Amino acid sequence: MTDRQTLHQLIEELPASQLVAAENSLTYYRQKEVRRTLELLARELPLYDTDFYAWAQQQAAALRATDWAALDVEHLAEEVEDLRKTERKAVRSQLRRLSSHLLKWAYQPTRRGESWQMTILDARRLVADGLEENGTLTRELPALCAWAYPRARREAAKDTGLPLATFPEACPWAVAQVLDEDFWPEASSLS
Repeated sequence: MTDRQTLHQLIEELPASQLVAAENSLTYYRQKEVRRTLELLARELPLYDTDFYAWAQQQAAALRATDWAALDVEHLAEEVEDLRKTERKAVRSQLRRLSSHLLKWAYQPTRRGESWQMTILDARRLVADGLEENGTLTRELPALCAWAYPRARREAAKDTGLPLATFPEACPWAVAQVLDEDFWPEASSLS
């Protein structure tokens, strides 16, 4: 008789109460083993993957202490790059919002109101704030505006119900005009 056959025979001969106890013990040990395996895996995962907040605190402390060995350079570089992209996207998004509202302002003068005016002023302020905090983005303004305008044009057409062809294909204003707090376009100036 093989070991497996002997084991099966012993299991069949066990009273039901002992069989239930054996099953419970087996379940307990399996769960315990799973927990132990998960704990080991968690110790192997970097803090970056398990608790970002704690990782960021740890990295800031290591930087301040100039503890170069404790730095997670790869993830730090990734996060710094993401910050750069986030700042760029924020300015780009506000330029889209601003251009869309300037188009609506120019092409629907009867619908002008305080809400549009406040949106235009707010977008200009947020772009100015973004550029003040990230001065090198100023060099990218023409490219950012070139990205924003076609999207703003489509958005303005959708919001106004006017045909897309109503709005110029290329931005009709210089970047400086778009950002100028005293600039309020009129459709007549766009022909």
